[in-house]
Amino acid sequence: MLKQRASDFGNEFSEGARYTVANNFYVDDCLRAEYREDARLVNLLEVKKFCKEGGFTLTKFSNLCVEVMSSIPREWYSRGTSGLIDGSESHKTKALGVQWDLATDELGVWAELVSVPRTKRDLLSAIASIYDQLGILAPVLIEGRVIMHDLCLLKIA
Repeated sequence: MLKQRASDFGNEFSEGARYTVANNFYVDDCLRAEYREDARLVNLLEVKKFCKEGGFTLTKFSNLCVEVMSSIPREWYSRGTSGLIDGSESHKTKALGVQWDLATDELGVWAELVSVPRTKRDLLSAIASIYDQLGILAPVLIEGRVIMHDLCLLKIA
């Protein structure tokens, strides 16, 4: 729908906004790196307006530039972004299912085991709860999968 809107109504907006809408959306996430400092806020506001006119409201903004983030309302911030702006500890947000540390501009996977699995169902749930799109945790997760496989072969309830 957004790509169609970009081709149908794109001439009403700048080339940067058209390009962003046509090429930088992945499902419902928009990821765009704008290297020219003066164009960051303009592009953000124009893409938001472009999408709103098409019936899609953009929310949860993250940007490494403090000036850009300070220029938009706090309710537009993604979780973790305000930590970068106000100097608190949390600087992590999500982008395409991967954790993004705004302070260091690094992608990563953070996983936390809440409780010790006691049954096969608990073990399977713990293994499946870790979303590792990039395969960063594969060497660690494989051990849990091997244990799960062995339990299934042994037919332990």
